[in-house]
Amino acid sequence: MQTLRLRAHVNPDGSVQLQMPEQLANQDIELVLVYQSVDSHEEPAEPATVEKDPLIGLFSGSPALSTQSKTWIHMEAVLADSGFVIALVNKSDPRHAEVRGVYLQFPQILLPQVVLVEVAYLVGRDVGIPTVIAFLQGIPASRFVLNASTDQDIARAANIVEQYLDSKVDFVDSTIMAMAERLSVTTILTIDQRDFRIFRPNHCESFRLLP
Repeated sequence: MQTLRLRAHVNPDGSVQLQMPEQLANQDIELVLVYQSVDSHEEPAEPATVEKDPLIGLFSGSPALSTQSKTWIHMEAVLADSGFVIALVNKSDPRHAEVRGVYLQFPQILLPQVVLVEVAYLVGRDVGIPTVIAFLQGIPASRFVLNASTDQDIARAANIVEQYLDSKVDFVDSTIMAMAERLSVTTILTIDQRDFRIFRPNHCESFRLLP
């Protein structure tokens, strides 16, 4: 069963006209009607969607927060970095719409726990702990799947940091790189592509970076 939230006006004769999503066209459906009166001066509710992801546009914060760190659904494994996640949850980020579009292309996105820690820290520092709590509580209903680092990942990350010492590749990015090698992931979701473009992974010629 799917849930839709619609706003409609009751005509003088008691009739109501409902506009359903196009993906339901030419289908037989059963409706269960639960209603409440609303103030006609209130802002309209968001357009109805079959799936409402709790992390998309979770808060409105600093447009630059994410920098501190296409139609078809893809089935490949992908990894997300901190900037991508922050741009997704921060609807004031200038790349929010672009990141949201990429996010919706993948049914599952691997989220390294080191990324989760960094995102929680940045959001808590700049927006507040209540938003961090909302973010953490929304993860199970999102497309993100937490992935823990292994001893192998940490050792490989240290090696990458040392190998690219002059380029100052940071630990979180190097951990994502190490995890990508271990899991044979070739696509990274990131808006800060510098470190991932410098790095030459062992399992492929280079990463595919989105957006």
